[in-house]
Amino acid sequence: MKVVSRFHFFYSLQYIRYAFLLSVVPLIRALLEFDLAALWVALVQDGFIFIAVMCFSVLQWAASGYRYSGKRILIQEGLLFRRQLAISRPMVAALELRQPLYCRLFGACQVKIYYKYRKKPVFIWLWYREATTMAQQLLPLKRQETVFRAVGAERLSFSVLSANLVTTGVLVVVSAKRTTELFGEELNKLALSNLERVEKLIEQVLPVGLAWFAALIFVLASVAFFISFLHTAGFFVCRNNGVIVAKGGLLTKTERRILAKAVTSCDIRTTPMGRLLRRSSVYLHAGGFSGKDLPLMVYRKGKEAQLQKLMPEFHITPLQKASFRGRSLLQFIWLSGSVLLLLLSMTAVSAWLIPELSSLLSIPCMLVFISLLVSLEGFFVEDVRRGENRTLELCYTQFLTRHRVYVFTSQMAFQFSHNPLLDVRKRCNFHLRVPCGLRFRVRCVPIELKHSLSLIF
Repeated sequence: MKVVSRFHFFYSLQYIRYAFLLSVVPLIRALLEFDLAALWVALVQDGFIFIAVMCFSVLQWAASGYRYSGKRILIQEGLLFRRQLAISRPMVAALELRQPLYCRLFGACQVKIYYKYRKKPVFIWLWYREATTMAQQLLPLKRQETVFRAVGAERLSFSVLSANLVTTGVLVVVSAKRTTELFGEELNKLALSNLERVEKLIEQVLPVGLAWFAALIFVLASVAFFISFLHTAGFFVCRNNGVIVAKGGLLTKTERRILAKAVTSCDIRTTPMGRLLRRSSVYLHAGGFSGKDLPLMVYRKGKEAQLQKLMPEFHITPLQKASFRGRSLLQFIWLSGSVLLLLLSMTAVSAWLIPELSSLLSIPCMLVFISLLVSLEGFFVEDVRRGENRTLELCYTQFLTRHRVYVFTSQMAFQFSHNPLLDVRKRCNFHLRVPCGLRFRVRCVPIELKHSLSLIF
């Protein structure tokens, strides 16, 4: 194939990581042995390795590229072992353009093309203008009418981030003050005394460590909310020409184009924070595209019209209760209940032996207790039923989240698992796998579902 357009030169840098892996072992060995001669030999070897890998990556980049052939895009990769791909519009389910900050400085763009019937995407590096041209060739857009804009999510993330930063600052100040009090003159006296003094030293060290541990937790939470704020800045969702577009980001700009006809399932997740705010996040799956790292949109109860603008054939049904006959409550709560009993027993022991540790154990106790409540909710709502427009609706709970999955395609794999306790109750567990590789499990469904599931589609 005659290559017309080259990839971005960042395409050749992906082989540099192999040079690091090959060169780090002799370098670490020389540093551990404190041998200057061996260190010099390792550095020379690393230099030759880097030069060889750079030459190979440049040759690999020169032999790779793409060109347009009618309505198809022909991609060629490889120098010795060549791979040629032909991608046409009917094969594509979704496309993602991603520009981190370091890519924007050099005009590069990461392009991922997801197939309809293949899990592994095609990943290439292009110049940004060429990436937008390729996206327009595969999933063209005409006009953009905004359906959802994450203004409220930005304000919420910024508010939580500010609260976390203030709390972190207070915890750091308190921890530093307690550390200063500990590492004063009393430390030398306690360290040079008898065992009773050493025990007193441990009793003072432990609260300081717990204070710094709590401060670390809030620092990590602040970083997580800050990253979430950067990802959702300027985020909006629209649909035009049969393509769902999600675009936004501050430092890392992301644009996702999803073919509406290729959407295989929709996952509506409700978390404890979402219950307080009366909002749920929506994730779309199309072919090999899962999109589990960033929700497509967040909608409020009673605002289902936003989802119907994106997918007019999609209807959210009211949450219904499942049949309790033959259902085992123990199957839903045994895991979270066992962990909660273990943590409560540890808290009781720590309240007697190490009172300072009890406050730290209360955090996982609270999380597991919320998980127990969500599992108890699953006993009432977990079910598999037929939805509107010949869709399959799954409702299940997992840890702290309630999932409502709507399946729009018959190209799925499902299985039923049994055990003696379920067979006695004429129940079974239902497992479903969609083309993108995600798996869903609904517990304790009626065994008659095995015979009626084929009639849904």
